[in-house]
Amino acid sequence: NTASHKGELRCSALCYYVVLPRTMAPSAEYIVLDLLCPSLGVILATLTFAAPLQSLRERLSKGSLGQLNPTPWAVMTGNCAGWIAYSYLTKDLFVLFANVPGLLVSMWLNFGAIKLQYRTTYMHCEQQTRLLRRHHRRLVGNDASNDGRIFPSQPTANGGHDQNSYEHGVEAIETVSSTVPHERKVLWVLLFWVAVCSAVAHIQSLTNYQREQIVGYVVNINLCFFTLHP
Repeated sequence: NTASHKGELRCSALCYYVVLPRTMAPSAEYIVLDLLCPSLGVILATLTFAAPLQSLRERLSKGSLGQLNPTPWAVMTGNCAGWIAYSYLTKDLFVLFANVPGLLVSMWLNFGAIKLQYRTTYMHCEQQTRLLRRHHRRLVGNDASNDGRIFPSQPTANGGHDQNSYEHGVEAIETVSSTVPHERKVLWVLLFWVAVCSAVAHIQSLTNYQREQIVGYVVNINLCFFTLHP
């Protein structure tokens, strides 16, 4: 297998260079194309993955995502996980080293985005609950200034207001969803890659080369979504 053989050569390149005599050392072309350029790729990939860190730190200090779009971070997780799986198939350490930092960074980014979305949802529920309780006190006190914008009053047969409607309204507001949108996106991306890796690993009729090709094509499609996503 060409890809696997090339990965093995890269893994042992440094040892090969040290052990062999000078007359048998790797060529300059091999050092530049198979060692130096991939090493630069590892550095550039790590810098690319780390680019959103400062933006998330700023949003964490302010307590909300604001206009920051966290969706690319979910796609980044799938991208790095796919390339790590590809590095395992091809035994290419440069691909592995380029994507392990990205996977760890994407996890931190996703956790931060999920926390901020939960906080925003919780604060919104708290605000709506306070407004509803304030409105209910006005109804009970026959406050003429009540404008009825939040949960209009429900008159009963005796001319009062329906306590059950109020309690149900408070309960509905205080019930926070168990997941937030970004959390669901991350779970779907992870589920997709679990399905791909499981299928590739357990279909016995596939050769190693075919496994490399399948994972390679899928991860490049994932990379396109990561690169092109706004």
